[in-house]
Amino acid sequence: MDDSQFEQRREFFRLCYPKRAMPDIRLAGYRFHVSEVSEKGLRVLVEGGASFGRGVSITGTLNLHEGRQVWVKGSVLRVEGKEVVLKLSEGPTFKDMVEEQRYMRQNYPSLYIKQTVDIDE
Repeated sequence: MDDSQFEQRREFFRLCYPKRAMPDIRLAGYRFHVSEVSEKGLRVLVEGGASFGRGVSITGTLNLHEGRQVWVKGSVLRVEGKEVVLKLSEGPTFKDMVEEQRYMRQNYPSLYIKQTVDIDE
């Protein structure tokens, strides 16, 4: 496949979290869990009374592991059931993402074990 046929679906790496390791975010005075983080987006669980509409501007503080706090600014891209996908104009940096991935690999190594298949002929 040459370069003209190659299409990359996502520009930024996404880090998905198991329930027990989800960071949180403070938006509009409420605290929510975050199931996915990238440099330009978040997937936020919004159970309870909070509701967000498409296009609504947001600002808040993302609380990553090891005490790292990141100011985020953006808007609601879409709502999917009890999850809200945010498109960020300000958010985690590449360095934040590397540190967060390092933390997850050290503390949740079973999520990153490559599975191999043995073929006996």
